[in-house]
Amino acid sequence: MKRTLLMLLASFGLATMGSAQVTFKAVAGSDWGNDEGSDKVCDGNKDTKWCKNGDDDETKCYVILEASEATYIQGFKMTTANDNEKWAGRTPKTYTISGCDTKDGTYETIYYQADDNLIGDVNFKEYTIYCNSKKKYKYFKLWIKDSNINGGRMFQLSEFTLIPSTMGFSFKDGKEKAVDGKTSEKWEDNPTTSVTVEATEPTYLVGYQFTTANDNAQYTGRNPADWKIEGSNDCSDWHEIVNETNNTELKDVNYVPYYFPLANPLDTAYRYYRVTVTKAQGGGYFQLGEVSFVGTTTPVVRVNIGSTGYATVASDKPLDFTGTNVNAYVVQLKGIYAHLEPVSVVPANTAVVVQATSDNYLIPVSDNDQTEIPQNDLKVSDGNVQGGSSIFVLGNKSKGIGFYPTAETLSLPRGKGYLEIDATAEVQAFLSFGEGTETSIADTMSKTTGVADIYNLSGQRVSRMQKGVNIVNGKKIIY
Repeated sequence: MKRTLLMLLASFGLATMGSAQVTFKAVAGSDWGNDEGSDKVCDGNKDTKWCKNGDDDETKCYVILEASEATYIQGFKMTTANDNEKWAGRTPKTYTISGCDTKDGTYETIYYQADDNLIGDVNFKEYTIYCNSKKKYKYFKLWIKDSNINGGRMFQLSEFTLIPSTMGFSFKDGKEKAVDGKTSEKWEDNPTTSVTVEATEPTYLVGYQFTTANDNAQYTGRNPADWKIEGSNDCSDWHEIVNETNNTELKDVNYVPYYFPLANPLDTAYRYYRVTVTKAQGGGYFQLGEVSFVGTTTPVVRVNIGSTGYATVASDKPLDFTGTNVNAYVVQLKGIYAHLEPVSVVPANTAVVVQATSDNYLIPVSDNDQTEIPQNDLKVSDGNVQGGSSIFVLGNKSKGIGFYPTAETLSLPRGKGYLEIDATAEVQAFLSFGEGTETSIADTMSKTTGVADIYNLSGQRVSRMQKGVNIVNGKKIIY
């Protein structure tokens, strides 16, 4: 199971996990309209910021966000400002997120952070923290009480946004302080000890978050080492989802969240989830500040896109990319060109090229596996495909991001997307995602035959593709 400290997780592609239609806008705040006022923290512009002193009086340091419709939330994102490295300590330390049905009504606490030790003194870094609301709200308030400046309270944030959700979680049984939304209240006990939560409707779990308690740095060894997570729809018949042993990922630090995504999101939705801790790292007493759950009410498949921003994906389930932040394409080979055709719904066992910001995305499973898509020359490896000069896979090598021929010693793993190109073809190997729908596969195998007319932007004919923009048979091609 992949484990990720939230400090290293700038974001976690949640666009498909919440209510995709729900948006938020800032509608009121304590210093509304100032040059660095609260209205700047939810304007979608990282070059502006909310900067002021925190305050014990909620009315003097807050911002209210209005949702486009009442919604649950399962987390939030805070982005540091332009000069946090210069002005160390200007990060929120003590803050509360609350919800209400009306803008001017009485707000109910969703999440209280007593002493944030996650957000660092870096510029323009986005941090994701998960929390669960028990009910839907139309309005949400962020109140910042204190910062991490010694003897001071000034903080700054360039952006603050909420992560909407289609479900909420509430306490069902066991140790209630584990899921009360307050990091200052902790779940502590001698193992074995458990807590059960109830979702507002059956939920596909995709991950969970453990937050260390208030004094783990002082009382070391109290983090969990062994735990189980189970799901049920009747609180009687339990199904094991996670069985973690000898974990040392959680460190002896106070108030730090650790996120654990499931390697494979669940195929079954459960109404109840139970966390049971059976051993602490030190072998004795155990404690956690908070437990949060991340899920969706529709089945999803995890799609990982690396630093290049591109990948090939093939799932044994039909996928629906509609409304996500991921673009999907089939590839059609046309002589020395590859035509990229965007698609939204992809049938099961079909390879596509996907493009998005480097991240970890959850793509909904489509309920329609009979969708017809355009011609697609991408193939899917069954685990028995051997590499060679005619087998091309997506990579980032000397000529940039594109499809490159593979070594004959390479065995393509099951589910890998690849192109099979005739070894006698005149061009091979670079798939450009330039403007327009036609892209180039360039000649990295030195097999140009002169059939194509290739010119540079100065109108000079060249024997092969040059780096940058080329004119091939009258069309501009990026190489």
